[in-house]
Amino acid sequence: MARENEAGESGTAGGDTEGTRSPEASVVTAVDQEFARFDRDGDGSIDFDEFSDLVTHLGLGRGKTITRKMFDSIDRDANGRISAGEFTTWWAEA
Repeated sequence: MARENEAGESGTAGGDTEGTRSPEASVVTAVDQEFARFDRDGDGSIDFDEFSDLVTHLGLGRGKTITRKMFDSIDRDANGRISAGEFTTWWAEA
């Protein structure tokens, strides 16, 4: 719903104002940044070695077997790589 502020400018009720982000947008940005941080080769996906570094960084490392099970559960298309979409889904479900 559009409304005018005291200066007569139009805006969206309850929406973002210029220069600010909604909490949801901030979370998405943080997730994107974490994904890019561990996508060391910049190919747009995270392989098992990169994922192992990620779980160690997050303090979730529980050995190679459990890490592999975690990786495989996130890699929903079973191509051996975690895409940004798969990563974001996992992060949101965690």
